[in-house]
Amino acid sequence: MALLGIIAFLAVLAAIYGPQYWVGHTMRRHSVERPDFPGTGGEMAQHLVERFELAGVGVEATDAGDHYDPETRMVRLSNANFDAASLTAVAVRHTRSATHYSIIAANAGWRSGNHWQASQ
Repeated sequence: MALLGIIAFLAVLAAIYGPQYWVGHTMRRHSVERPDFPGTGGEMAQHLVERFELAGVGVEATDAGDHYDPETRMVRLSNANFDAASLTAVAVRHTRSATHYSIIAANAGWRSGNHWQASQ
């Protein structure tokens, strides 16, 4: 019976920490600079801010990790992702930015259709 409990405990640990490990491993594997990418993670984030006309939203590098600060309306990327032209930098920027742009748009009273539009 104790063996079954240990197995269950290990299964729970694997379910909790396994995905985190796998994502970290995959992101480290793809963090190599790519000369075929036209820009950095920071440049791509700034492009999306301009493309979706998110007035008042900025992009900057930080030591605090990738996040969006709603008080200052700032998308902050780690220095490695801000300055890098790697698949990881673009994926982090894109994933975080898409999530945060959706939050920004919702907070600003925007709605989405085929294009982002200010609500009337």
